[in-house]
Amino acid sequence: MAVRGKSAYEVAATEVTVAAADFGAIPTAAAGAPGGAAQLYDTGRVPATQPPSVTGAVASINNMTGAVQLTASDVGALATSTLGEFVMSQRCTEVRDFREEETARLTTLYQPTAAPTPH
Repeated sequence: MAVRGKSAYEVAATEVTVAAADFGAIPTAAAGAPGGAAQLYDTGRVPATQPPSVTGAVASINNMTGAVQLTASDVGALATSTLGEFVMSQRCTEVRDFREEETARLTTLYQPTAAPTPH
């Protein structure tokens, strides 16, 4: 970078002006502001005060009409009550697969040798 004929090492901070857009960033004032970008909690969730309010009704959802209450199966998701079982099942499968892979690997590494034949 050169500013008025100087190298990057010779430039004083007061001689350079950059904006958030110069780096593809959003301005600090846009964080949490209408038309800006939502801020996130440490958990990665948007604070309840920041999403816009949703008004109006829909005619149908998933081919259901009226006061619709969707269940996990309506949207192809796992019910919360089965989540623990699913995670445990996945973990057991991973452990089994790992054990099988390690057994196969160790079997190829440590082939038994034939006992010496007595003379």
